[in-house]
Amino acid sequence: GVAPGARMLDLPCGTGRHAVAWAARGFRVTGADRSAAYLALARERAEARGVAVELVRSDMRELVRPESFEVALNLFTSLGYFR
Repeated sequence: GVAPGARMLDLPCGTGRHAVAWAARGFRVTGADRSAAYLALARERAEARGVAVELVRSDMRELVRPESFEVALNLFTSLGYFR
């Protein structure tokens, strides 16, 4: 029920597979990951698709953003890293 144009947070975004796909569908995506190598691949993927994705290098447990998001994604098993 969230329309394109909504702000979306993908963390950890890894190589940007999902972040780029959502950006291509018109969402304003912020992806965060602590791996510089993964973020470089995500940047390449976004450029290849011609979409804008804000990519932030940060541990997902420490990311602080003053703005809010309509959607927050945490796919697969990433939450298993929390105690």
